[in-house]
Amino acid sequence: MTPLGSEGADGPPALDGPPSAPEPPKPSVPLASAESVDLLKQVDMARDHVNGNWKRDAEALVSPRLLVAKIELPFAPSGDYELTIVAERLSGNDSFIVGLVIDGRQVAMTLDGYGGETAGLADLDHHDGAENATTRRGRLLPPGKPHTVVCTVRGSSLRVTCDGEPVIAWSGDAARLSDSDFWQVHDKRRLYLGAWDSEFKYTRIELKPLSSAKATGVERRMSDLAGDNTNGNQSRLPVPGEDEQKKSRQELLKKLAAAKAPEQKRTLAQEFVAQALAATKVDATAYVRLRQAVDLADAGGDLDLAWQAIDRLAKTFDVDAQDLRQKSLTEIGKTAKSPEQCRELVDASCRLMASALADAKPEIVKKAAAQAQSWAKRAKDKTLQRELASRVSGATKVAGELDAVAAARQTLTTMPDDPHANFVVGHFELCVADDWEPALVKLAKGDDAAWRKLASESRPLVHDLSGTDLRMAAADAWWTEAEKEPWPGRHYLRLHAANWYRLALPSLSGTNRTHAEQRLKLLLATDEGLPAWELFDGGQTVGGFRRITRGGSLRTRVDYDGPIDVTFTARTDSLNIRLTAYDRDMVIWNWELNPSELRVGRPDGSTVPAPVTPLEPNRWYTFHYRVTRQGTTITVDGVPVFSENQVYGKFPRAAVGVTGWGNAVVDVKKFVIRPLE
Repeated sequence: MTPLGSEGADGPPALDGPPSAPEPPKPSVPLASAESVDLLKQVDMARDHVNGNWKRDAEALVSPRLLVAKIELPFAPSGDYELTIVAERLSGNDSFIVGLVIDGRQVAMTLDGYGGETAGLADLDHHDGAENATTRRGRLLPPGKPHTVVCTVRGSSLRVTCDGEPVIAWSGDAARLSDSDFWQVHDKRRLYLGAWDSEFKYTRIELKPLSSAKATGVERRMSDLAGDNTNGNQSRLPVPGEDEQKKSRQELLKKLAAAKAPEQKRTLAQEFVAQALAATKVDATAYVRLRQAVDLADAGGDLDLAWQAIDRLAKTFDVDAQDLRQKSLTEIGKTAKSPEQCRELVDASCRLMASALADAKPEIVKKAAAQAQSWAKRAKDKTLQRELASRVSGATKVAGELDAVAAARQTLTTMPDDPHANFVVGHFELCVADDWEPALVKLAKGDDAAWRKLASESRPLVHDLSGTDLRMAAADAWWTEAEKEPWPGRHYLRLHAANWYRLALPSLSGTNRTHAEQRLKLLLATDEGLPAWELFDGGQTVGGFRRITRGGSLRTRVDYDGPIDVTFTARTDSLNIRLTAYDRDMVIWNWELNPSELRVGRPDGSTVPAPVTPLEPNRWYTFHYRVTRQGTTITVDGVPVFSENQVYGKFPRAAVGVTGWGNAVVDVKKFVIRPLE
């Protein structure tokens, strides 16, 4: 645990921080491994304030009632801890927020959020607490009495109780966690409190450090390592020796020999990944299971599964993830036959190019680009070839600048305020690594006046919700800058502009609202070969796709009310896949009452059936749905399955989405919606 009064605890200066008056001395927080720390006494209003007029006396801290009230707590966890808060709702009916740090990742824990009825983490897999794996419905903090909230963090797991009742229990890869735009604070290492349109009185804020010592060597659990970064992480273990691997491989020979068919290989790969993660220790067997899972997934033709196994392998052992991904891409590409398979491989190559650029691996970028161009030609898709040419050109340009970025990083180690080095590294972090917050800090100190102005004006907006006009101006400015950037920076900057548009949208009307919606729809209609899940609500990110479970949905954040052309790639584990639009199910594949009947909805609310071959479980399909004012056409993997010539009248305004049925799991890999008018 790191008390904020300790040497070296100061974070980067916040552009929208407290007044410029001299900062009072920072308190020293005494620590003992089993002793609690009274954080309430340590709060310094001038230093820790982020947003809103917080008040305190000798006994309590009181939040202001405004949309976003935030205050940092004087503690930066570096191990396991238990945070106990006693608070009473004085007014308002909405969110009680505790900013936690889980395995180095800051995230907001919400009680009584989203209208006062929902608890959850914001964000998990880029989804807020209203719809992710931690979501719980029901009010927990009624007014009139104090409530005790306890947050226990151990490694990359979290347990939250309210008045002794379990609320949240989550464990997983901490890289899936992030703070939403509303709840970001100045220092990403620190705990914090927040409130949304509600007033709370805090009478106890107590932190107890827990034992966080991790065993070394083979006694470390996979779950302890699941959140580690794959690049430059000193906690990764060395690859076991060949003799150790050989012995472990002998134990798996019988299962490996029995897996002959592609489906059997995929099933065994999934089993090996699960076993490796559940292992009580990390040893040669865990390594061999993951390595065999990669090979099995390659042989089974499942690139997504292969890359998931590689991600786990690289987070635990000292292997080159980008090199392994490229080799899997090569192996699976040998079996690609159909245009749809070639298009999927082009998208995978683009994701590999982007991640290899972020990891400064120009040789992988070159190989992936060549593979993508080959598959685009085999797909015989001229449009795809033109789009890919632009992406490859951008990637090649960025790859040529990697040496300059490395030199600038070296400069910052001895001259952290060097203007040019700050610009070069900040530009890379923003446009290549897609790491927004640290990039803005550097760009605000850089020697490029335009970027410096844009970064300086944008960073405070993350914390200040008062200015819709300012958010629109920032969105337009970033969009304009995106048009000047090569791929993949163009894609990342547009997504950040879209975030500002989305945040401003509820307060917009007239031409401004139309402008913001058109920009969002343009992004939804653009295929850059990279995920853009920020434009959708629902689902959880798993590798390169979005997973929808238990009757959930994946839907656009904007509505459509006219003819549209929709292309999406998806698979289901059992039941149906449904395309929703115009406030209803428009197409149902594998209808639960008759899988051999395609159910096609019309914009007017009527339904027409059509015979169809049922979808196979766990197989990716590319669906194309086109509805005009004169009729509808539907294809699956390029094969027509429905066509109707009929004049349609009204097109009810609604989001476009994909969902399943019952307990079905639906994965979506690509989702492109193009308005036709």
